Amino acid sequence: MKKLLVSVAVLVSLTGMAQTEQAFQIKGTFAKLAFPVQKIYISYRSGDKNVTDSTVPAGSSYSFSGKISEPALSYIRVKFQPAEDGSPRKMERSRDFATVFLSPGNMEVNAVDSFSNFTVKGSKEHEAYSELNARMKPINDQFVLASAAYYKAKSDKDELAQKLADALIDSLNKVLKTSLREYMKSNPESPVYSFALSQAAGWDINVAEVDPLFKKLPATQKNYA
Repeated sequence: MKKLLVSVAVLVSLTGMAQTEQAFQIKGTFAKLAFPVQKIYISYRSGDKNVTDSTVPAGSSYSFSGKISEPALSYIRVKFQPAEDGSPRKMERSRDFATVFLSPGNMEVNAVDSFSNFTVKGSKEHEAYSELNARMKPINDQFVLASAAYYKAKSDKDELAQKLADALIDSLNKVLKTSLREYMKSNPESPVYSFALSQAAGWDINVAEVDPLFKKLPATQKNYA
């Protein structure tokens, strides 16, 4: 079964781009969450490194700082304090996770009611990523359903249903790549052009197809420093 998304690092290694790390800082707030917060975690990739950090909030505020080699996706999650009987609170992805596109400089991330209900200020990359995500949502929704069908068939040991689901996933990947190319064509100066390109490239990178798209990268992303 093929993956839908690929890391920007794959594209970077392909092109051999030299990159210099730049600092970022997140100042976050949260309000009206389901339970008291114990810790907050962030994970992201910088160059060839996977980075994970954590912090204990001060009241309803927290902060993170670090360095990134280029704007990159980060995953912020909350860990709640244990229940009254001492048992850990079960994390729910639809409630306790936030995906934020990091940019060099200062950013604000504010969550209300749940960690997944958040707004971001100070990152034009996150704004563009949100718009791209909304554009790709119909395809990604179909991918979620196809993936669920694939794993159900696998669990049921239904080889025919598994093959059909896998074929549908392959078909959706082709549709996604076409849509991403259309996005890049209509948004040649997008702050997330390189991110869209990395997804369109796929795991089995076809250099002949990717190279013309790479040559159209905005200069600020081709020579990110």
